[in-house]
Amino acid sequence: MAVPLSTASLASLSIPGPAYDRKQVIPGVVHIGVGGFHRAHQAMYTDAVLASQEEGSSQWGISGVGLLPSDARMRDMMLKQDCLYTLWARGATSELRVLGPHCEFLFAPEQHEEVIARLAAQDTKVVTLTITEKGYCSELSTGALDVTLAAVQTDLRAIAAGETCLSTALGFLAVAAQRRMSSNAPGLAVLSCDNVQENGNKLARCALQFAELAGGPELRAYMEEMWTFPNSMV
Repeated sequence: MAVPLSTASLASLSIPGPAYDRKQVIPGVVHIGVGGFHRAHQAMYTDAVLASQEEGSSQWGISGVGLLPSDARMRDMMLKQDCLYTLWARGATSELRVLGPHCEFLFAPEQHEEVIARLAAQDTKVVTLTITEKGYCSELSTGALDVTLAAVQTDLRAIAAGETCLSTALGFLAVAAQRRMSSNAPGLAVLSCDNVQENGNKLARCALQFAELAGGPELRAYMEEMWTFPNSMV
């Protein structure tokens, strides 16, 4: 008989589970765009770091963020299973194991304030994204921020009005930057994990342009000094 996956059922499973105390894990990473790729790769390595028991390893839990209305399905699945899920690695040999690096799942359309608070938290060190190139809100021909997009204009108006109900990753990052600047929070690494050439450079260009429109040159200068946007290869 199938056993529903949950924290309570872990001990009864015949496959390995998290080799660490999940109650002691602190979210140090915010991942925007929780899907299969993130859960099978980035989260797998994060699970291994947490299991290493190295000093400070418990500070690298993941806060998952669903940005789109369609992410409600992932939200429901993750919450139903206490943010646990099974990874099946197939190859010359196969391995099944339960992973648990996610401390929470935040659904941005309904929990926008919670998302911003997590992004702005002192414990948050890294923001990773798998939102596809479309999520950067860039002009395909130039790579610059496409200010004609309805989502960009709506988020800029919302920020100007002091509202936090946002729909773009750039909007959430800009408001989080305002709060981190005000609280003298440590620097932040914003890492694109999308299969896009020079993904960090492209994300940085749009994020900085958006931040300047939302918060002026001071906010842009803060992000240029305190935030990094590494390139990655997928």
